[in-house]
Amino acid sequence: MILLDVNILVYAHREETEHHDECLRFLESALDGPSSVGLSELVLNGALRILTHPKIFSHPTPLAKAIEFVSALRNQRHADFSRRSALGSFYKSLSNQ
Repeated sequence: MILLDVNILVYAHREETEHHDECLRFLESALDGPSSVGLSELVLNGALRILTHPKIFSHPTPLAKAIEFVSALRNQRHADFSRRSALGSFYKSLSNQ
């Protein structure tokens, strides 16, 4: 199992980052591969916070788009959560606003 890190998710999502192409290929390959991909609610929450933070990016990812990205990861066939939490419903409630 591969356990994803916040940095991989941020770089894969943000096209202007230095390692975007490499991280996007890695993420897509991991999600399309035969093994489970470990996802932590803490990592997903960290990615969401970084992607939408105006002091990190001059043009942060809009909240709805960041939630869509995180939700898509959560719904991947090979996504494996060692411990599911209430954050999943939290993300859904944010996207309905």
